[in-house]
Amino acid sequence: MRFRGLSPETVSKRISSFLRVNSISATYHDDYVECITSRFLKFVIQLWEGNESDAVIIEVQRRSGCVLHMRKLRRGIYQSITSEDDAPSLLDQSSHEVPSTMRIATFTQESNREGCLWTLHTAERLLGSGCVDQNKLGLECLGALVDSSMEDQPIAACVANALLCGTGKRSVRLREVFSDYFHDTQLDDEEIFEEEDTLRTDCEGNEYARGRHFGMLHLIALQVLENSLKKVSGLRQNCPDKLELDIRSWFWRNIIEALVYNIEVADCRPLEAALSSNCLNIIMALAPEVQHCRCVEERLIPGLAYAHSFGRAHYLKLETESENLMSTLY
Repeated sequence: MRFRGLSPETVSKRISSFLRVNSISATYHDDYVECITSRFLKFVIQLWEGNESDAVIIEVQRRSGCVLHMRKLRRGIYQSITSEDDAPSLLDQSSHEVPSTMRIATFTQESNREGCLWTLHTAERLLGSGCVDQNKLGLECLGALVDSSMEDQPIAACVANALLCGTGKRSVRLREVFSDYFHDTQLDDEEIFEEEDTLRTDCEGNEYARGRHFGMLHLIALQVLENSLKKVSGLRQNCPDKLELDIRSWFWRNIIEALVYNIEVADCRPLEAALSSNCLNIIMALAPEVQHCRCVEERLIPGLAYAHSFGRAHYLKLETESENLMSTLY
């Protein structure tokens, strides 16, 4: 894309505004910007000086992710640069749809209890495997089942209750494997992997263990958690005495620790911090006693203040969700 009559500073400012309004995580380097959306579209933006003195050339390269989504973003970037109005918001930020490589219709054909248990069993086997792709597919299965647009609400309610409230015979194993995606998320990659590690992927040089550190699987698990919490919150309004979060259990202690940590490192994980803020906000509504957890009492407020400051400058969704959580706390 070539632009005339605009300074590089103006172009850079408008691109940064577009990324912030659309809550696109951006890492700035000397000569390019790495970006990733909530749907795992990765792309790079570079600025060049044209042959003419007043020309600026913008190059947007897709590294991975949906081509159609990239086309939409390119149009948005072009519109934000050429217009003096506020940057356009192209993405629906009201919810986080778990991206899926396929829609597994066979998992949602039956709405009875037997079909629901079969679905959970299939997802459980995928999540407990030693293959990253199968783990990713298992998380996407859960995400599709608890999605707010899911037509088969009985299955969505069954999955959300099993995952968050521990209801049903298969919930123990399901919660065990799901909790792995929130374990030790604060560790760096190089501190995690040893030669005997078996769960690996060669995708772009990144290696993801089952939730033992920040990565793609942890992010998808956060989106599943958020959708599940929304489902349970809606069910709680209809039957408040039947749905309880066992907030003192190992399952919730592990998750809450990860949520607080994501907020503390919001500058590195803005999308994760935004999701974590919203999850904590819903959890506090369902189980107010979570505010007495040590990590919440000692670390959440300072981390939340920093996350809000960073979101105000760079990431709109983080600014909004951190404000909502602060309103709940105060």
